[in-house]
Amino acid sequence: MATDERVQNFIAHYSSANYDPVKAHEYYLKNRELKGRQSTAGMSDTQKEAWSYAKNQIGDKKKADLNKATVDNKKRLENLRATSEATRKRIQEKLTALIESLKVPPLERLTADDVPQVDLLPYPTNASPKVIAYINKQNGIRSRTNHEVLAEAQQAASEKHAADREKSAADSAKAKEASKKEREKVVAKLKGALTKARDSYEKSKKDITSKYDAEKDTEYNNIKTQLPGKPPPAPKRAKSTKAKAKRTAKT
Repeated sequence: MATDERVQNFIAHYSSANYDPVKAHEYYLKNRELKGRQSTAGMSDTQKEAWSYAKNQIGDKKKADLNKATVDNKKRLENLRATSEATRKRIQEKLTALIESLKVPPLERLTADDVPQVDLLPYPTNASPKVIAYINKQNGIRSRTNHEVLAEAQQAASEKHAADREKSAADSAKAKEASKKEREKVVAKLKGALTKARDSYEKSKKDITSKYDAEKDTEYNNIKTQLPGKPPPAPKRAKSTKAKAKRTAKT
């Protein structure tokens, strides 16, 4: 059958988005092995060409949709991981800043300028030895008092510093525990989102496969019912009575 006749014959009997009669004929000549669950037994050449081409067209669309689903799923997973990582980074930065703010500076030694001091008595000009002795005694008492005051202030500062450090350690531990729980929630949320995304992807693949399996079934049935099939075999010619009589006479 010429190509023009094939085209006209197809247009007259069948129309499908998955079929082009000229391309189907060319494709069939290159790919004569038709495999699949739909049998081509009993099909005409026109039907075989239509089915071969249509099946390939549907397969290409299915492959494109599956590839798109794979790419979309990969992007979705990457976005989920990136969002989770950014959240965990913010939590860590927040914790780092908090721990830094809770740090207690090193204890500094106090000096006489840091606490109230009793002034020493001055020595008058031309003071007598007795006056000098008295002043020395008084200044000794005042010096010891000043040293005691400084020592007490230093002790108090040390005790406060130790208490501040203890509180800082406790607050830091609480902050770390709270941060750990936040990160665990982020990880759990990510796991749930990844599982949901993967389940959605698997369902999408199944839906795509079901969609194109159904389209193939429809196309197959339409080709068998709407395109011209194989002509029925010619009826066997009845043997002539004359020939039959001859064979009878010989026996």
